[in-house]
Amino acid sequence: MDSSIIDRIVVVWLGGHAHSWQNTAEFNMVQDFIGSRVLFDSGVALVQLPCLGVVDHFTISRAELEDRLNRQNKLCDYLVKLTVADQNANHQTHAWSQIIWDVTVVAWLIDESFTHSHLVPTPYIESNPRYDIFHDGHYQYAFNQSRPLMRYVYQIDRDLIWEDLVKKLTQA
Repeated sequence: MDSSIIDRIVVVWLGGHAHSWQNTAEFNMVQDFIGSRVLFDSGVALVQLPCLGVVDHFTISRAELEDRLNRQNKLCDYLVKLTVADQNANHQTHAWSQIIWDVTVVAWLIDESFTHSHLVPTPYIESNPRYDIFHDGHYQYAFNQSRPLMRYVYQIDRDLIWEDLVKKLTQA
């Protein structure tokens, strides 16, 4: 409600898909499409970590979990047990990997070198009039070079983030 906050914050948003993606019908954006539009139109200092095409590369396999975290401490044992049980219940095969979405935002906050980014004009979201935007999620980014700049994370360093996470969890 107090617009002066815009000069005192940075929003780090895990949402939308990569700017090159065909559409941006992503969970966080679909849940609050209007809020997503407001965010991009607000002029706030913004860092976007897109889901598909960028953050979805941060996957952890069962073998990695068990090799690096099992029997390290109670927290690690709990996380391995919980993740393995959940994945086994939801997959038909023994082989699987799990995307660990939220860790990437924390990784960016800890050390920007865990990601690769650049400044780009803030996109705006346009709907495809052939679809019902609130049910089908058919909307896409549009670009205009005159819009305010934002930091766009276009790649993550999966191995550096994983090593940092293992180090922090095993020291817990």
